[in-house]
Amino acid sequence: MVKAPGKTSGRDVKRKKGIISKKAVVREVVAKVAGKKDQRPSEVQVRKVSDVELARLKKNLQTVWDAYCSPETRETVSRKKHVSFLAVQSGAVFLNLSLVDKGILMEYELDLGSKQELAGAQIYKQDTMLVNRYFTPESGAEEILKTTNVALQTLVDILVNNDLSDAGIRNAIARGEQIQLSAA
Repeated sequence: MVKAPGKTSGRDVKRKKGIISKKAVVREVVAKVAGKKDQRPSEVQVRKVSDVELARLKKNLQTVWDAYCSPETRETVSRKKHVSFLAVQSGAVFLNLSLVDKGILMEYELDLGSKQELAGAQIYKQDTMLVNRYFTPESGAEEILKTTNVALQTLVDILVNNDLSDAGIRNAIARGEQIQLSAA
């Protein structure tokens, strides 16, 4: 005569066999493939600026936003669709700020250096992004100081070290010219 085993719950069987959930397996596989552990940064690093620099940054952000929101500028943007008004050249970053229907567009190019694996080829990263959220009066300055994007950090350097005038920006937009600035 053969005796049947006692009743056990599925949970006990899984525990005895060492089976883990599908989600845990997926997390482990993704972590191994990505070469990372499932860690989150504990705290966002905020760039340190003095009170004078913070005031200048906020003023410049507000100046650019006011120029974008003005009726004359909106009319120019609706006619031309893409109006570049600020060009910034830094050591490894070149960026343009433009006005488009959806807001303020930043186009940038980062020089990533040369790669020996590619026979010494010079590598560049090009991208565009809408930066409207950084130009909002409520929290724009705080948000842009938290960024880790090198192009945005260069933009912060320019906005902290220079005074942009509302008239200068509007004149550049009306004439179709760009204000040229460089970061040291």
